[in-house]
Amino acid sequence: MVYSRPECIIKPRFIFDNTLYDPLSITSLYGSEAMLRELIDGSEFDREKFFPNPAMGAADQTLQWGDLSRLRVLFFGNWGIVSDLIDNMLDISIRERWGNELLCMAASMGCLPIIRRLMDRAQYKPELKTELLLGSSRKPQAMSFGKPVHLSIGEAVLGNHVDIVEYLLQ
Repeated sequence: MVYSRPECIIKPRFIFDNTLYDPLSITSLYGSEAMLRELIDGSEFDREKFFPNPAMGAADQTLQWGDLSRLRVLFFGNWGIVSDLIDNMLDISIRERWGNELLCMAASMGCLPIIRRLMDRAQYKPELKTELLLGSSRKPQAMSFGKPVHLSIGEAVLGNHVDIVEYLLQ
């Protein structure tokens, strides 16, 4: 008798391209903060299971899909690297219309360095300024992660980030 798998196997909901991720990227997106710190402290990043610049890859994925507070863990307060990464992504954020969402996420997390960088760059890029000021009036962003989207100052107020509110009111 020959055994075979049944035809009723569960098909994946999403196509996952594992060539885009290394262990640091996966952990920064889906692992706990303690697990991320453990990986950073105990790994040799020059091994072949990691990409050539794993921290930048993880930061890129975190900026697009993750919790911005993980950037602090990845770079130990070296916001210059994160700022450079944001500069490299500005055109994409304008084209794909997620600059305002990044601003709101940074405000909700109390991430003043990212907000400052976005605002500084918006002074010289009118299209970025327009994108950042669109707010929740756009239909596609009426809900984000199952909750209503607020303006960046509203996100800062909800997160009790007084420094962010003061900065945005200047």
